[in-house]
Amino acid sequence: MADTSKAPLPRSTRGRQKIEIKKREKVEIRRVTFTKRRKGLFEKAAEMSILCGSKVAILTFSEGRKAFCFGNPDPDAVLEGYLNGRSLGEIEPSGAYIQALNESKQLYLEASMRLERERTKAKCAVQPGPPGFWWGSPMDGLCPEELEYYHNALERMMKTVTAKIEEGSNMEPGPASGLSSLDPQGNNLLV
Repeated sequence: MADTSKAPLPRSTRGRQKIEIKKREKVEIRRVTFTKRRKGLFEKAAEMSILCGSKVAILTFSEGRKAFCFGNPDPDAVLEGYLNGRSLGEIEPSGAYIQALNESKQLYLEASMRLERERTKAKCAVQPGPPGFWWGSPMDGLCPEELEYYHNALERMMKTVTAKIEEGSNMEPGPASGLSSLDPQGNNLLV
């Protein structure tokens, strides 16, 4: 009997491999590696803080001497507690952290209110209806901004029509003027 087991298919990618830990020679590769590793380090610190209930502070500097820090509850509070010899249970968020937190909350609330206003405007926007003239569509459920828009559009249309009628009455009536004084039912529009 023939062997029915199949050989594994060759991999199309190299997959996850162990890399050699040494300084990257190219500057761009070093920068990318730093960014990725920094993000991973901060994520691990956040996980440790959540899982273990620990206070964490990490401070790292890039090759370009730019500082990056992470802390839970706040890097300043954790470092102050360490430098002043307080126990971890006594660490409270610093005033700057609380102020920044309050400012962030305020910005969030303002952005939420703006978003809600934009959603309301979007709901009030004219939805494409059945074919025909927009002034013949039902007015039920229109918001005030939409009604104002329709009002202004009707006034502009009325001025344009009045100007065309006056222009047509100054000219000799007929097909050359391009404007008929009768509606489709034959009623006189100039009365």
